[in-house]
Amino acid sequence: MEKTTNSPSSSPSPGDNLAEQLFEKLLAEGLITPYGKYVFIQQLAHGELKESHWRNALSQAVHPQNPSNLTNNV
Repeated sequence: MEKTTNSPSSSPSPGDNLAEQLFEKLLAEGLITPYGKYVFIQQLAHGELKESHWRNALSQAVHPQNPSNLTNNV
């Protein structure tokens, strides 16, 4: 990809690259789901990912919502 402008959106920052790599590693290990990838990466790259965001992402992967399982857990 060629740079045509000097705007920040024209090329990813080192933080964006690292966040993308971390997301892909977590996804490969089954620790997070692919949903919300863009927001997760942007928040991680810019230091805006809060503890609650991490907890939510990990919880969704570890304890997926399956309606058939919810009725059997009584």
